[in-house]
This record gives sequence, C-alpha cells and structure tokens, in this order.
Amino acid sequence: MNIQKLIAIVAAILINCAALAWFNAVGAHAVASATPASADPAVVTLPTTTVRPTRAQLEMLRKELIPPVKPDGSV
Repeated sequence: MNIQKLIAIVAAILINCAALAWFNAVGAHAVASATPASADPAVVTLPTTTVRPTRAQLEMLRKELIPPVKPDGSV
C-alpha cells in the first residue's frame, strides 16, 4: 500500500468524523432550542357526558343484536 492510499483513507475517516460531529451538534442544538412542554398552553376539554340508555332502548338493542333462538337451540 502506498502512502497516497493511506492518506486518502485517513482523510475519508476524518471527513466522516467531521460529519458525525456536525450531526451531533445540529441535533443537540435542535433539542436545546425546543420549547419545554410546560410552556405549552393548557388543553381545553369538553365536560364529561354520561349516557344512560332507558330500559326500552336497551331492549330494542337486544332485539337487534341478539337473534331469536328457536326451541331446538338453532338460530
């Protein structure tokens, strides 16, 4: 191996190291400049709605969802 190939390999390694250092610096800056979660405005939600179906509504649903069973046990 001649000296030019060795210099080219070392130069390629140094360029890759510089690129990795640059990516690390950019990533660290992006994380540092992000706004903290506590600075976000409060989330506004709607009040809780409680749904209570009537007995007639429940019976109507049972009739729609559960098919009638014949006396011999078949559907």
